[in-house]
Amino acid sequence: MTLPDAPARAPAPATVQRIGLKLVLAALLPVVMLAALAIYTLEASHAQHHQRADQDAQSLAAALERGLAAEVEKIDIALLSIAELLERHAKGGRFGLDDTKAFIASQIARHPELGGLRISDQQGDTLIGKGLAGQPLPNMADRDWFIQQRDNPQAGLVLSRPFTRKTDGVQVVTLSRRHL
Repeated sequence: MTLPDAPARAPAPATVQRIGLKLVLAALLPVVMLAALAIYTLEASHAQHHQRADQDAQSLAAALERGLAAEVEKIDIALLSIAELLERHAKGGRFGLDDTKAFIASQIARHPELGGLRISDQQGDTLIGKGLAGQPLPNMADRDWFIQQRDNPQAGLVLSRPFTRKTDGVQVVTLSRRHL
């Protein structure tokens, strides 16, 4: 004799919910893991790019520093040459304005960055300067770099703060040396 099949029991609603929850969690787990991996990778990449940018900035700054130091050295050598010429003229009892202008023109031809070269006297009045024809000669006595050179004969090469040039309103930095 066979027993009739027992009616299939429907799983309890709580069991269905647990199974469904487990399936949803099992499906979400890889998504969450991939999202975490993506976030980690992005943060690591971001940090690496910042590190690389810092290294590039430091390399660029070092290259600019070397280039600027070389330019300053060239300008200083030219200023020393001009100061020596002026001292020789002073010791000889003459100030050869034409000779000095010719020498300065030759220095500017060799070093175009000297284009704004000016020579001032002890009162700050400009005696020689390229591009000043037809203009009143500026007085530099109020400039910090001039005051430092005037008050300290041992100052050597002085680098000014940026300022607005009196002749044309352009922002510049001045390298100066005392002469005489």
